[in-house]
Amino acid sequence: MWDDSSTDAARTVMSAGTYTVTVTGSNGCTATASASVTSDTTPPTASVSPSSAVLTCTTTSVMLTASGSGTYLWDDSSTDAARTVMSAGTYTVTVTGSNGCTATASASVTSDTTPPTASVSPSSAVLTCTTTSVMLTASGSAPICGTTIAPMQRVQ
Repeated sequence: MWDDSSTDAARTVMSAGTYTVTVTGSNGCTATASASVTSDTTPPTASVSPSSAVLTCTTTSVMLTASGSGTYLWDDSSTDAARTVMSAGTYTVTVTGSNGCTATASASVTSDTTPPTASVSPSSAVLTCTTTSVMLTASGSAPICGTTIAPMQRVQ
């Protein structure tokens, strides 16, 4: 007989504790045995670095690195700690601990690849013997950095 008064030979338990069975022989003598059941349901730690990133015209890929105590499984089925992504989206890794428990972490990658506007005024000009230079003005939706305008040659 088990300590919960059940009499089946097998008993399923779902929580930690000490479980005792008492066996009574045909001669009336008894013997007891106990089993200790422990619990290890602590999930592993999980994180992704960086947790967010932006793809641009100059930053065309981002390396995401998972960390945590266990093995890694990314949403594309890769299992390395690091992975390189080249498109916007949410990337999730599942970390499985040695006890089989899991934890997830995600990184959000966005994209900003809209080019700035650019224009030159005037858009066309004619140099002549009397008009030996033209002032060209650059403008755009971003600062004009390092703009150089080559001198025009004089036509004689």
